[in-house]
Amino acid sequence: MRTAERVATGLLADYRRKASLVVTPLHHAASPCIAAGIPVIICRRAFDSRFTYLRQLLPVYTPENFHEIDWRPAPVDIGGIRANLLNLVGSEIARGREGLASRV
Repeated sequence: MRTAERVATGLLADYRRKASLVVTPLHHAASPCIAAGIPVIICRRAFDSRFTYLRQLLPVYTPENFHEIDWRPAPVDIGGIRANLLNLVGSEIARGREGLASRV
């Protein structure tokens, strides 16, 4: 494993063990924390289109609405998203197997 990967893996493990809330402007930090069930607050200087998918799950705060921040947010429930992705991947794997079997 390369150094950058070790550092990232270590940071994520630390977040899972120690974090009860993560406040970040970075989607690279927010996304894995959401997946780990850690409550997240995203604060940015300005909205950025890269955060459109996260905005569907939780607020993205900018200076205009910092006063609205809920400092005790619940973790984002991604169970439905996870289930949909697992179903999609399972279907694609089955389809790939069927394609391979028909070639034999």
